[in-house]
Amino acid sequence: MVNTDVTERKQLEAQFLRAQRLESIGTLAGGIAHDLNNILTPILAAPQLLQYKFPEADERTQRLLHTLENNAKRELTWSSKFCRLPEASKANGQSSRSGT
Repeated sequence: MVNTDVTERKQLEAQFLRAQRLESIGTLAGGIAHDLNNILTPILAAPQLLQYKFPEADERTQRLLHTLENNAKRELTWSSKFCRLPEASKANGQSSRSGT
């Protein structure tokens, strides 16, 4: 009978599984952020086009368009942070694919 200590192997397996879960979460977050950017881009363009098309619009309308534009920019900035997460892990020497 051979007595083998598998503690280190179990720890490595647990670490690998944690890394896989984190990678999956990062991939999911990046996909959601990308989809959100696809939605927000035309929302950002609309008030810009309307301000250009109707420069004589009343002050209230101009304020509303400006508010819409600022909120869309803020959301695009926020969601773009998630799109960069996979890039950060590559910079740290980690691969975004298993087995590489």
